[in-house]
Amino acid sequence: MFLKKIAYIYAKAIFYVAVKEKRIRRWKEFLKLLSLIIQDKNMKFIISGYLEYHISYKFLKFLFKNFKLYDSEKKFLKILSENKKLSLIPEIYQAYKYKKNTYEHMIQVVLKTSHYINNLQKKNIINFLSKFFSKKISLKFFIDKSLIGGIVIIIDGFIIDYSIKYDLECLINFLKI
Repeated sequence: MFLKKIAYIYAKAIFYVAVKEKRIRRWKEFLKLLSLIIQDKNMKFIISGYLEYHISYKFLKFLFKNFKLYDSEKKFLKILSENKKLSLIPEIYQAYKYKKNTYEHMIQVVLKTSHYINNLQKKNIINFLSKFFSKKISLKFFIDKSLIGGIVIIIDGFIIDYSIKYDLECLINFLKI
């Protein structure tokens, strides 16, 4: 929990800079890419803390040489390297996305169904949620055959499960008592 709080503090500071520089999307893409790099199993030595900070920093700058880093992005990499907090980047990225969505009055929604639903059905769900929350909706759709039937909606981490799979699990748990 403590590390998530630190990640949120970094994300909050980055978001402030991103708004000031008018580079909100750029920072999101930078953090996304950085998060993917850091999570790669071959990069464990970079985030391990065994390397001196300037080596980690120079290596990451080298990886981004074609990305044309802005000064604020370089400073961010340097600060994380100095403080041995590179391992927090995935959490910082998640916290940054949350700040961005809040700022843009947007909600992330993940929709899982056991079968394909058409675009009209997706649009109706988006419209309903948009009116209900008075915010824009960003929808990601997945087919999950294990649900058997029904629907699972995940809204900013909150799960609404109306699947047959969930009903069966509840019934099994009830019968065990």
